[in-house]
This record gives sequence, C-alpha cells and structure tokens, in this order.
Amino acid sequence: MLLSLTLGASVGGGTHVNLEARLAAFSVLGITLGVLGLLASHLLWRSRKLGGYIAIGVVVVGILSGFLSYGMIPGPTWLFLLVTGSILNIMIIVLIVLGWNSLQ
Repeated sequence: MLLSLTLGASVGGGTHVNLEARLAAFSVLGITLGVLGLLASHLLWRSRKLGGYIAIGVVVVGILSGFLSYGMIPGPTWLFLLVTGSILNIMIIVLIVLGWNSLQ
C-alpha cells in the first residue's frame, strides 16, 4: 500500500510535494552525507586538509537539510532537532578550524 500523504505546504506553482518522495530524497541525502562523513573522518584522522574541506561541506549541507525538513516531523520536535543538530554541527566546524594548522 502506498503512502499517499501530502504536505500542507505547497511548492512552486501550487503543487503539493508527496511526503513519500521527500522521505526518499532525505534518505538518499543522509546516506550520501554519511559516506562522505566517514571519508572525511578517515582523512582527518590522517591529518589531511581534504578531510577538513569535506567535513565542512558535509556539515553545511547537514544544517541546510535540517531547515528543508520542515513539515516532515510533527510538532516542536523538529525545532528541537534543528537547534541541537545545528549546535553540534557548528561545534564540529569550530574543532576543525582550531586544528586547521596541524593538517597537511
């Protein structure tokens, strides 16, 4: 049975975005960011600047995707997850910047 829920918010010319399609897109994005995060972790462990660049890119996309997920999680849970996720992601950027001089 297909999940045929649509979101109340409209996109573009008044067309509704299917919740199932948004969940699939965020799943692919999450898997991609996870793999890139593992690659960045490995490169940072080996003190490579490329790992820092990848990690900062993953963090920025992660923060932006948090804003784009509005309406997918009901109630105040979305705001809590957005704020805590953004704080943790900003802490990752700060740690990378603090150790930037030690990267090769």
